[in-house]
Parts: sequence; C-alpha cells; structure tokens
Amino acid sequence: MRAVWITVIGGIMAAVLGALIPWLYTHDAKPHAQPEVPVSPTDPGDSNSSTGQDGGDSSSGQDGGGATASQVSNNKTLKGNWFQQRGSLKVTVKEVEIEAGLILLHVRVDNGYTKAIHIPLYIECVVNDDTGHTYQCDPDSPFPGTVPAGRFVNGVIQLDDFVQPEARLLSLSLNQIWIPIPGAPDNVTVDDIKVPN
Repeated sequence: MRAVWITVIGGIMAAVLGALIPWLYTHDAKPHAQPEVPVSPTDPGDSNSSTGQDGGDSSSGQDGGGATASQVSNNKTLKGNWFQQRGSLKVTVKEVEIEAGLILLHVRVDNGYTKAIHIPLYIECVVNDDTGHTYQCDPDSPFPGTVPAGRFVNGVIQLDDFVQPEARLLSLSLNQIWIPIPGAPDNVTVDDIKVPN
C-alpha cells in the first residue's frame, strides 16, 4: 500500500512540475512588459524596408524618413524604425526618448524561430554613441526577457547614464541572446539610431 501512495504522489508531482517548468520558462515576471502577440506579416507596426544584406543572413535598415521629434520641457522623443535582422530574429528600435537626461529605447523583438528566445539585459547589453561613450542597459528596465516562438514583444530599455550632449547616433548591442537552435544568432546590433536633439 505504501508503494502505491509513493507512486501516486510521485505522479502528481511530475505532472505539476511538468506543467510549471515550461510555464516559468516562457513567462517574464516584469510588471511593465507589454503582452506578447503573434508575429503577423500584415501588422501595421511592422516595416518591410531593409537597406542592406549581410550574406543573406542578416539585414539592417532605418526608415528615418518618417522620424519625428517632439520636445516637452527637457524631455525629447524621436520616432523611427531602426532595425537589424539576423536569421529569423529581428530587433527594431521604434522610438528614442530622453527623459530627465536618461535615454530610453522603445524596442520590438520579433521571433520567427520555433523556440523561445531569451535576451537578458544584465549580460552584455550595451549602447555606444558616436562620441565613443558606452552605456550599460539597466537590467530592471521594463523589457521582457523572453520572446516566445513565433511571436513578438515590445519593451523599453533604459540606459544607466546621462546622454552625452554631443551624441547624435547610437548603436544598441545585445551580445548575449539565447536561442536553443543550432546556427541561430547569439547577438545582434542595431546601428545608426538617431538621438533626439
């Protein structure tokens, strides 16, 4: 009888853990992250413009023609469409905001892979400006660390330092991306992001 109870309890624990572990793996606990939504080729927020190819594996671009700047007191905002695509991963900076002197990057990450992508901001997430200054990404930014397979997420990456007054361009480098698929990219850099002035 004791062996039967141990078997029953073991089966219940296996079922609970079997459901809980994948759920924890794909859900982010950050309260400010926007909900994930399916990747759709007809999404009006998506742009099909690309200005470069890198061996067929990556494309990058900027759609700065529609960029607009606005300024309220010391806060400045510039909307645009700066992106880099590597394989089935696309990272797009949709807006650059300077709030109280700190830079906020509004970022969309599209995952066309069949597995979840993990992008931890606390490891190798940096931004460089055209003056040579390097900023670290704040790991407490409202940015979802996981992008489920076939979906996209939006988030904000806050930088740890005040913007340099002479800075005009930024490069966002996500240098530690985890995609459990052989040959998938492990980093991506979005270049030529304009700083609102």
